[in-house]
Amino acid sequence: MARHSEERLHQCSLCDYRAKLPSNLKKHMLIHTDKKPFACHLCDYKGKLACSLKDHFMWVHSEDKPFSCEYCDFKAKVPSHLKKHMVSHQEEAPYKCPMCDFKAKRPGNLKEHMGTHTNEKRYLIVMLYFYIFLGKIDMKQL
Repeated sequence: MARHSEERLHQCSLCDYRAKLPSNLKKHMLIHTDKKPFACHLCDYKGKLACSLKDHFMWVHSEDKPFSCEYCDFKAKVPSHLKKHMVSHQEEAPYKCPMCDFKAKRPGNLKEHMGTHTNEKRYLIVMLYFYIFLGKIDMKQL
């Protein structure tokens, strides 16, 4: 009956968490302890949940990359990495630099590009500081 209900009858005694099933509450209670019963057989990693150990193994020890790009040889361990890669195949570059004509397919690439403008400004500010306040730079050097 509890599986088809949205009611969460099982309350954690240590926090506000509520669970539909007693088994979910039992798993949740592990976060309130120092116990880490799930140990990796290849390294010193220990986790509180079986799914944490499974994730650890996939990320650290597995070479398996089951998600393949349909346009090139790229393979990924998880769907989100493939989705991020697929942007490289699109024509559109929707992220536009407000300071120049640069366009990027990913927001992170635009952010990295913006650093080039920041460095230009820093250089000019430092040069002007030396010129105005210290009188140490000849205008020909600018």
